[in-house]
Amino acid sequence: MKDFKFVNAKTVKEAVDVLAELGDKAKLIAGGTDVMLMIRDGKWNNLTLVNIRDIEECRGIKLDGDTVTIGALTRLSDIEHSAVLKEHAPCLWGAAQFFACPTNRHSATIGGNVGRANTVGDTLPSLLCLDATVTLASKKGEREIPMSEMLLGPGKTACEPDEMITKFTFKSQPHSAYMKFGRRRSMALSMAGSAVSIEVDDKGIVQKCRIGYGNAGPKAGRAYNAEKAMIGVDLNSDKALEETMYPAIQEDIAPRKKPRLSNWISGDYRRELIPVLTKRAARKAAFGECMLCKQEEA
Repeated sequence: MKDFKFVNAKTVKEAVDVLAELGDKAKLIAGGTDVMLMIRDGKWNNLTLVNIRDIEECRGIKLDGDTVTIGALTRLSDIEHSAVLKEHAPCLWGAAQFFACPTNRHSATIGGNVGRANTVGDTLPSLLCLDATVTLASKKGEREIPMSEMLLGPGKTACEPDEMITKFTFKSQPHSAYMKFGRRRSMALSMAGSAVSIEVDDKGIVQKCRIGYGNAGPKAGRAYNAEKAMIGVDLNSDKALEETMYPAIQEDIAPRKKPRLSNWISGDYRRELIPVLTKRAARKAAFGECMLCKQEEA
């Protein structure tokens, strides 16, 4: 471990003042769940660590009309137990249930999960399908960016070195759900994940759809081809989904015909898995449950 300096920022202004002065020589620390990993791996050395955990203005979950706002320093445990999110963003509420373990959820923040930009991050697909807006603050002021433009690659975001994430906003979407595939129910990194926000008519025909996926490429992303393919499809029909959404989302997750590889799961298996997770998430979002979901929860 190399030398570090430590600054305790009590407000957003104090934090961005340090970032304006030091730029990429400073790192923001909130939950701190990955700090020692970064130091041990030699990725963080000779830096100033800026503690932002105590900035109250960046905490909390609020509902104003049909708009939900989540402070970047809101813990995953707060999301997990939020009645507002359970009703207005069940995909994000559900993602928090699967996030690591209770100890980590009491420390980890939603802003940190996004800022780390790890493709396995459980909150990323949900924020993408919710079409969330990310607010960034710097000494120069605030700016907003769509979540779909926030993630640039592994560990890379559109957040500049002098900026910090302060909040996420999105419209209420009660018909949304998240499905994750992992080795176990707790302390399992996502091998693949899919979040869906959907609207169907009384016959189950899809009217609107947004899909966010995770761990299917170098970054979490939106499945735009699959979203278009889903419009007008009977969500009750496996055959219709297999003919439309399945090939479309496989194109979304592997546009270069080269699926992401990992030590956990083969690329070919991931290509087959993502469409199934998406189908289950869509049915859970639209109908409240699906047969396989009920079996898995039993």
